[in-house]
Amino acid sequence: MLKRLALTFLLWINFFLVFPCGWDSDTIAMEKRMFPTVHELITGKFLQHSQEFYYWRVADRKEKITLYPDSLDLYDDLAWALNKVGEPEKGIEVMLEKESITPGLYKTYANLGTCYIHSKQFEEGLIYIKKAIEINPEAHFGREVYQQYLVEYVISKTDSLGHFPLPLGTKNNNFFHYLKKHHFSGTASSEIAKAVKGVGGMMKFSNHNSPILLEVLGDLLSNAENGYDPGAGHLSSRAYLKAALLSKKDDAVAAYKKRANEERERQFAGANRQGRDLHFSSHVISLADLETVLKLEIQAANVWVQEIRKNELVWISGGLNPDSAFAVTYYEEPISKQVSKYHARRNKNQIEEEYWLNQHLKNINKINNAFNILQLPDSTKHWVDSIYKIEFSVLPEKVEEIEVYEEIEAKKNKDLHHQDTGIWVIILGVGGMVLIILGTRFLLRK
Repeated sequence: MLKRLALTFLLWINFFLVFPCGWDSDTIAMEKRMFPTVHELITGKFLQHSQEFYYWRVADRKEKITLYPDSLDLYDDLAWALNKVGEPEKGIEVMLEKESITPGLYKTYANLGTCYIHSKQFEEGLIYIKKAIEINPEAHFGREVYQQYLVEYVISKTDSLGHFPLPLGTKNNNFFHYLKKHHFSGTASSEIAKAVKGVGGMMKFSNHNSPILLEVLGDLLSNAENGYDPGAGHLSSRAYLKAALLSKKDDAVAAYKKRANEERERQFAGANRQGRDLHFSSHVISLADLETVLKLEIQAANVWVQEIRKNELVWISGGLNPDSAFAVTYYEEPISKQVSKYHARRNKNQIEEEYWLNQHLKNINKINNAFNILQLPDSTKHWVDSIYKIEFSVLPEKVEEIEVYEEIEAKKNKDLHHQDTGIWVIILGVGGMVLIILGTRFLLRK
C-alpha cells in the first residue's frame, strides 16, 4: 500500500514536469503493454479511456497551455482529446498553432493527418501522414504506413462527389488484394501479419468501432493462413458481423452479413485446402447463433471497459488527476511483459508480428469468452459452451491430418530456435502461480 502511494505521489509530481512523447501522453505507455489479441480488438476488450476522461483532458490541457504555452506536448494532448470527443476540426486548429511555434515535428504531422482524415479531408490528411512517415516510419507498430495505404484505398473507392460505398470491397476484390497488388514485398504471411498489426494499432488507438477498420481487418484475416485451414474464419466472420452491427444503412448491413456468412461457412475444424465436403455442414454454427455469441462477447467487453470508466469518473469527481491515477492503476508492467524479451531475435519485427498473429489464428479454441462478468444464467452458459464446442471442434476424421500438420509445425519451430543465438522464455501458469523458465541457445557455425 505504501509503495503504491509513493508511486502515485511520484507520478503526480513527474506529470507536471515531463509530458511524454507520442500522439498524446498515453500513447507510449499503452504501447509498452501487451498488444491486444485480434479477438479483443474486435470486441473492444482492451485498455482505453472513457469519453468523460477526454472531456476532462480538453479542459485541463486548455488551462495548462495558457500557463505553459511552450510545452508542445500539451498541444498534442489537446488535439487528440478534441479528436476523441468528435471535434477533429478543432484538433486541426490546435496542431496548426503548434506547427507555427515549432514546425516540422513528427507528432504534429501525425496528429494533423489523423484529424484531417477524421474530418473526411482525406487528401489533406494523406499529405501529413506521409510527412510523419518520412520522419519516423517505424512509429506506433508501423500503423501509420497502413493508415496511408488505407486512406489511399478509400480514395480509390470515392466518387467525384466524395462518396464511397460500404463495404468498400468484395470477397474477391478488397483491401487484401489492394495491398497485394501495390504494397506487398515479402511473403504473404509476413505481409498480412504486418498489415493486421497496423490495422489493429488504428483500432486500439483510434476507433475499434469503425466499420471500415473492421471490414479491412476481416479482409486480411480472410486471407491469412490458419494452419490446415486457409483463412481465419472464426475471426474474420466476427469482424464483418460487427461491421454489420455498427452500420446504419440497410444495404451495408446486408452486404457485411453476407461476407460474415461466407466466412462462417469456412469455419469448421478439419476443413482441408482442396475443398469442403457436405459432411462438414453440420459442424457450422448458424449466422444467428454467431451473432448472438458475438453480441455476448461485445457485452462482456463493454462491462469490462465500464469498470475503467467508473474509476475515471470517481477520480474526476473526487478532484484527483485521472492521468496519474490511471497510470498508477493500469500502467504497472505485468510479469509476462517484462519477460517477453524472447522476441529479441534476428528479424525481430517480422517474427514478433507473425508470432503474435499466429497465436490467434491457430489457437482458435482459446478465445476467452469471460462471460462470468455478465452473470449469465447457467442455461445461457451451457448454450454458449455448446456453440463454442461446435465452432471450435476437431472432427475425428481429421485428427490424423491435423497431427501431421502439427508435426510439420513443430519441426519448423525447432528449426527457428536454431536460426540464431538469443534468450528463450517459457511461461507456465499452474494453479494461479506463474513459472518462468529462462534459457539460452547457441548456434554453432562451421
